[in-house]
Formats: sequence, C-alpha cells, structure tokens
Amino acid sequence: MRRLPTRPPSAWWSPPMTGPPRPSRPRPRLGVAVVAALLALGATGCGDDAASPSSPTSTTASSTTTTTMASPDTAAATPAAVGDEAEVRATIDRYWEAFLAATSEADPNNPELSSVLSGEARLRILGSIEAMEQNGQRVVAPEGSVFMHETTSVVFDAPDRATVTECVVDDLQIVESVTGSVVDGAITTSEYTTTLFGDGEWRITSREQTRREIGVLPCAEVAP
Repeated sequence: MRRLPTRPPSAWWSPPMTGPPRPSRPRPRLGVAVVAALLALGATGCGDDAASPSSPTSTTASSTTTTTMASPDTAAATPAAVGDEAEVRATIDRYWEAFLAATSEADPNNPELSSVLSGEARLRILGSIEAMEQNGQRVVAPEGSVFMHETTSVVFDAPDRATVTECVVDDLQIVESVTGSVVDGAITTSEYTTTLFGDGEWRITSREQTRREIGVLPCAEVAP
C-alpha cells in the first residue's frame, strides 16, 4: 500500500453512479462533475478481442482449409501475455504524484503529468485541470488527511497493454484559491480501472471509476 504525504495535493470527486455518464459542459464553477472527469474517465474502446481457449483455429495447405478445435490441454499450455508489472505500477505511482502536484496548483502544464498520459486520458485530465485554473479553484488536503491509493491488481491483455485496478480513499477538498472556501469536501472510497499502453514507456490511455462508496472503507470491500 502506498500512502502519499499530506501536503496540499489534489482530488477527484465523482457524482453517484445512478445512470449513464452525461457529456461535460461548461460550468461557472468546477464542482463535483468537472473534477470527476479528472479520474473517472470512461474507457475509450481500446480492448483486444483475444481468442478463447475453445476458439476454432484454421490451418491452410494449398487450396484446402482444415478447421480444428483446440483442446483444453493445448489451450492451457498457451502462455498468458506478460509485461513488466513493476514498470506499470511505477507509472501509476508517478501519475498520482504528478496529478496531486498539478491539481494543488491548478497547473495544466505540469510536464510530469503530461508525460504519463496519452490520448483521451491526456486531453480530458489536462483539460479539466485547465477548467479548475480558469475557475480560480485548486485542491488541498485537510489536516490529518487519510488520502491513499493502492494498486490492487495488474493484468496484461498483451505485453504492451495492461489493465490496472486501484483503490482510492479520497478526503481531499476542492477550494477557492483566493478565499480557501471549501467547494467540495466529500470523503469517498472508490475503485478505478485504468488502461495503460507501453511503447518503450508506459502511459495511461483511459480511466474509469467502477465503484464509489461514501466514507472510508477497507480496499478489500471496494476493490478486491
């Protein structure tokens, strides 16, 4: 389990998941819905359709095609996709450190954060921090903050594609930068599913909040 320092970092609150996500739209204040986009990013359709162990396999010789069914024993002998789990976990940790720093200053130009994001995740997360900056808001940790994140599983769909499950206990607050007034101070425990792609360096391509509970709960109850 990784626990970050309780210096003023960032937050990401999401509205209760009672229906399909609504498209973002300009708001006079950042509030819950905009900050939710920082972390609860929907999947961007980048999954691979891997063949199941019982899928037919075809062998072609000259003009003749022979179709056979793979037996369970043969399928079991096929190795699963393997990537560098330590590198993936390190990328998630780098993301959080950069994200917390960027949102504590409402800085959409944070180079470290930009370097670990790609595609839709990069556009939406940096765009949401820019909206925070324009609205004169930032994120701080309350005194005695219990914020933490934990990577609970890493699964490789291919050697260069990983799906990560995370548990996040979030008590960070959105405040007005000038007055310090709290805009949102919800305390939640959430599960996030993150997709990463590796092309020499791992980058986050999508994030999705898959579960959200009010209050501080054990990760085993939220992201087993």
